[in-house]
Amino acid sequence: MSGPPTMPALKCPDCGAPMRLQPTPSTFKTPNPFVYLCDRRAAGCGGLMSAHPDGTPQGAPVAAELRRARRMTHQVFDRLWQTAPHYYPVAETGAARVAAFKRIQDAARNRAYAYVAAHLGMSRDACHIGKITDIETLRAFYGIARRATPLTVRDWWKKLQAEEAHLKPIPPDALPALVGQPIRLKGAGLGMTWVLERIKGDTLFLRSPTNNRKRMACANQALYPRAAQPSEAS
Repeated sequence: MSGPPTMPALKCPDCGAPMRLQPTPSTFKTPNPFVYLCDRRAAGCGGLMSAHPDGTPQGAPVAAELRRARRMTHQVFDRLWQTAPHYYPVAETGAARVAAFKRIQDAARNRAYAYVAAHLGMSRDACHIGKITDIETLRAFYGIARRATPLTVRDWWKKLQAEEAHLKPIPPDALPALVGQPIRLKGAGLGMTWVLERIKGDTLFLRSPTNNRKRMACANQALYPRAAQPSEAS
């Protein structure tokens, strides 16, 4: 394998020393070929930052406490999708079996993130372990994932899919009466409720339970009645 591309050094969040792009050590459990490691690693500093294959950082460097919290959260969350193939009959063999396992795991991973997002009241895009930067949210994420199983996540997803199939869109002329009320977007943030804050012309202004905000053109997205809450769909 060729050496890492030339990239600017990052600042270690633990000790302040430079973090430079290096080949990923064989002891690291990651498929990415490169990682940013602190220059003081030999002296005991554990500062590191994952990198994309082209060498660009995956996010921003974070301190040791947050790294540990993310690692622990991954341990309980990843089982929700890594073990998913065991719950399905897979008849394929060889390379086809490997491909089938990957398809099942990819779908299960998406379901698991949507499940946690709905329970946390976050948008699906924001609900990613690598994007969460506060310990309290990670603790809540950890607790939700630890109490779940691949089957409970799958059953929750099926219920939401069945509910969505029977939803009828809210007529545009009925939207003004729903300002301040909970609604959902079909196919976006399954299980998550948004609040319609206001309407200006053809633009809708929406807010999530965690105060994430979205604006969109009414003509581009049908709105539907309130989504099932996690306690109702679990």
